[in-house]
Amino acid sequence: MARCLIAAALLVALVPAAGAESLPICGAGKRVSCVVDGDTLWFHREKIRLLGVDAPEVSDPKCANERRAGDEATRALQALLARGPIQLERHGKDRYGRTLARVYAGGMDVEQALLTGGYARVWPDGPKTWCDQ
Repeated sequence: MARCLIAAALLVALVPAAGAESLPICGAGKRVSCVVDGDTLWFHREKIRLLGVDAPEVSDPKCANERRAGDEATRALQALLARGPIQLERHGKDRYGRTLARVYAGGMDVEQALLTGGYARVWPDGPKTWCDQ
């Protein structure tokens, strides 16, 4: 019951703000501004990794549950970013050269919203697999 209430509250929070621009899910080709998965996006040609969270993988999932959860997390990140405007608080680079950043959309802490909604886990100290659920 509590999870249903949290999910309902998050859905209300995910409704895009009037005039906000929605970032598409990334496809093939040049990436300018798009959502890669639940914890990564491209913003003005800069690859951003959300700081302190881990979302399920969509490109190389370890099981069907991870793929499903990854798709949900990707759509959740896309909806949160649509609340715009998007603001980044940069914290250096990760080992893959991605910018590590706290991301805010419409003043909302995107990482915290993903955690609250169950779309992501705390990183690096959270559980390591999405397949045990």
